[in-house]
Amino acid sequence: MWGNFNPKSMIKRSLLGFDLDTNPVQEQSFMSVFAPINRDLRRIASASGARIIDPLATICPDGVCQVIDADGKPIYRDVTHLRPTYVESAVKYLDSTVINPS
Repeated sequence: MWGNFNPKSMIKRSLLGFDLDTNPVQEQSFMSVFAPINRDLRRIASASGARIIDPLATICPDGVCQVIDADGKPIYRDVTHLRPTYVESAVKYLDSTVINPS
C-alpha cells in the first residue's frame, strides 16, 4: 500500500503544528498502480487452484478506499498490515476461508 493507508503518513507537519490527513483513496487511483500485479496474482491463483481473497469490496466500498474506520482509527497498522481490531470487526471476507475452509 502507499500514501494515506500508512498511519505514519497521515501526520502532516504545518506551521501551526501537526495535521491529520485522513482523506480516502479512490479505488480507481489505487488500481491504476496495482492492476498489473493484481492481474498476475489472479492468473497464478487460477493456475494453481488457490482461493482468491480480495479485500477491496470491504476496504473500498463504492470505489472509495477508506483509511480510517467509523471511530476515526486507522484501518492499517503499517504500510501493509490491517489493524487487528479492524480485522476482528470488519473483515468478514476471511470468514469462509478461515472458519470453513474447503
